[in-house]
Amino acid sequence: MKNALTIMVLTLYLCHAKAQVFISSSSKISFSAETSMENIEAKNVKSSSLLNTKANQLVFQIPIRAFKFEKNLMEEHFNENYLESEKYPKASFNGNINEAVDLSKDGTYEVTATGKL
Repeated sequence: MKNALTIMVLTLYLCHAKAQVFISSSSKISFSAETSMENIEAKNVKSSSLLNTKANQLVFQIPIRAFKFEKNLMEEHFNENYLESEKYPKASFNGNINEAVDLSKDGTYEVTATGKL
């Protein structure tokens, strides 16, 4: 319920006249890091996102504990030692897409975004 309220508020805040807004409650976020001992990868499919194509605005809300790792110990260290997910249960990003993208055509687009994480 709290996520739905957050998305609704963000939608109202970000919508401009004739803006096209896309909302997802199951966005996929992943990261990977290569180290000398082993590679670390995690995936999260419980993030919510909003894309306002008129303003090129991109917003994510990410539950930290929803990142899943190959090894349980990695997940434990990530949550307890590095991100302190008890103290900081969510991360958010609010920013803008840097490149001009023609989203009227089907396809996959690689873009960068600048904002506040």
